[in-house]
Amino acid sequence: LVTAGVYLVLRSFYIISSNPYVTQVLMILSLFTLVLAGSSAVFAFDLKKVIALSTLNQLSWMMFSISILLPSVAFFHLVTHAVFKALLFLGAGGVIHSNQSIQDIRGLSSLWQGLPVSMGAMSVAIVSLSGAPFMSGFFSKDLMIELSMMDSSVTYGCYLLELLGLIFTSFYSARIVFSVMLGSNYVNNSTLRINEHLNMQTPFLSLYIGAIILGVVLGSKMESFGFVVVLENYESLSVFFIPFAGLILWRGVISKLGSSSWSSAKSLSFFLSMWFMESLTSHPGKVTFFKGSSTVAQSLDQGWLELLGPQGVHAGLGQFSCLNEIVQKNYF
Repeated sequence: LVTAGVYLVLRSFYIISSNPYVTQVLMILSLFTLVLAGSSAVFAFDLKKVIALSTLNQLSWMMFSISILLPSVAFFHLVTHAVFKALLFLGAGGVIHSNQSIQDIRGLSSLWQGLPVSMGAMSVAIVSLSGAPFMSGFFSKDLMIELSMMDSSVTYGCYLLELLGLIFTSFYSARIVFSVMLGSNYVNNSTLRINEHLNMQTPFLSLYIGAIILGVVLGSKMESFGFVVVLENYESLSVFFIPFAGLILWRGVISKLGSSSWSSAKSLSFFLSMWFMESLTSHPGKVTFFKGSSTVAQSLDQGWLELLGPQGVHAGLGQFSCLNEIVQKNYF
């Protein structure tokens, strides 16, 4: 469902691409959403919310590819993302189920021993999500970055925002690994020691394989689209090491989390509320929105549209049939 919007834009690409202003607006919105979702995921504590913001982050990549007129690359990333993100959601579901429905990553840790299959699946999905070399996510992301570097419409500012979004991806991916899989508990929590059923392991295995080899398989097919990437060696090397920049940033930031500048309530609330975007759906905004939508529904859906549409046609046909009945009774 969340990718339905991307698919709709892909289907209407030839309409959108004919207007340069639409593609420019789409590029600005996608880059804004890319940085917003990535920075919010870095500070989120809810495991499901981190993965959901990660999905929003990847959708922004697809929209950005469409905005620079690369719909096939966007679809390529949509398919590879579907595989490793499904694997990540299944692994997260197993983790939450096995920990008494706890979703706070501060209460989840050292799960590698208790849930080896789920943790193995999540690790592969996270590595692919980060765009680590030779995983499925690497082939689609690498293609998008390199082709955007060759696009004259992409300015240096846009390119820096791309890199920032990629670093954020590696950052919150490393945070999940070091908190959920390898970290120490911040609170006392008893994990349910259950055996991972075969019904759970089978989809893990199939998506596990897909998250590794799907990029190679589809990447060879993508060559038939005629993309020619000509980059200098240092540019290709910089793209190669982008996923590791997030890991380096994580190691540098982890020691500063206790300082006042990082733990201040204002900065945390800014990122935890998605740059205060969640306030748009808070109580006052929500009431205003629903009042406006109620007015629109009454005046249009239940008003003019009904009068000119089904109810109006029904009433008109009813009057015409009554008139026709009177005419037939009197003259025939």
